[in-house]
Amino acid sequence: MKKKKLAWAITLPIVVIGAIVILRLHSHSSNAGNSAEPAAVSVTVSRVRRGSIVNRISVNGTLEGIHEADIISETSGKITKINAEVAEYVRVNSSIAEVENDLQEIAVEAAHVNNDKAAEDLKRVRNLFSQNAVSQTQLENAEVGAKAAMSQLKLAQKNYDNTFLRTPIAGRLAQKFVAIGQMVVPGTKIATVVDDSRMKLKVGIPEDYVSAVKPGSDVQVTSDAVPTGIFSGKVKTIALKADAQTRTFQAEIELFNDHDRSLKSGMFAKAKINTLPDAGSTVIPVTALVEDGAIATGVFIVEDSVVSLKHVTLGARDDSQAEIVSGLNPGDLVVSFGQQNLKDGTRIRYTMDN
Repeated sequence: MKKKKLAWAITLPIVVIGAIVILRLHSHSSNAGNSAEPAAVSVTVSRVRRGSIVNRISVNGTLEGIHEADIISETSGKITKINAEVAEYVRVNSSIAEVENDLQEIAVEAAHVNNDKAAEDLKRVRNLFSQNAVSQTQLENAEVGAKAAMSQLKLAQKNYDNTFLRTPIAGRLAQKFVAIGQMVVPGTKIATVVDDSRMKLKVGIPEDYVSAVKPGSDVQVTSDAVPTGIFSGKVKTIALKADAQTRTFQAEIELFNDHDRSLKSGMFAKAKINTLPDAGSTVIPVTALVEDGAIATGVFIVEDSVVSLKHVTLGARDDSQAEIVSGLNPGDLVVSFGQQNLKDGTRIRYTMDN
């Protein structure tokens, strides 16, 4: 019994000491784990640089065919024929409609007879004059008669031709304003022909932007009437004088219509005009921008592999880049991907964006 008590007395201190050592080792291990720095966050960074931004201004206007022509009657009479229908393609100088022309046709035939006779008379008098058989006055009278007959023939022919109401351009018949049996007089509008293979859009450029828009500037045109279409065009001309009422400078944009001729003359359209880029702008990728409740727009800048959120003032922006008016300098590093896991003071591990 005494031997058991002695063994226990020797063993107990050893067990206690071992437990204390284990506890201290565990405590030391826990403290070491708590004091370790958090792992660095992997992100992509980009360098702030000098570059250009494609800025756009938005303007509105009404579309027209590249060429449009109103066909106006130059004669009086009754419409006897309609030779084209709305939406039909017509060739240049083709007859859209005809006015009764029986009297004009008779006048042309009579003028031809008179002209032929006057020409023969002049030929005969010239022959006699060469033989000194007629006077200078008689020759001159024959020449005047021949010229008068020719003028009468030309006038009769023009009056006859005017009964055929022709289009001066090729295109599609956009509107027709007369019907068979209708009486017309000089000045009556017969039809409108539109060449809609290309379109033009007339818009007003505000004076604040007119210096940044030049002939040849690229334009994107859309119309609510063709919701699926985006049409590419270019600025053709810009007025040299502002409109006194609107203080805008009229510009004409040309664009190609699609194969189906979806754009129609008279449609309302919106144009986004690319202004001249400033190659000296300070730019960053748009993906670097951070929206924050306290900071309207900011970026995470990188210094010694640690980030901080910094407010910036934005200028123009396009689909891929944003102009920085203030807050950054060329050469600064900003986080362009991976910001969702960042806050001020976060340590990062980064790769450069190419």
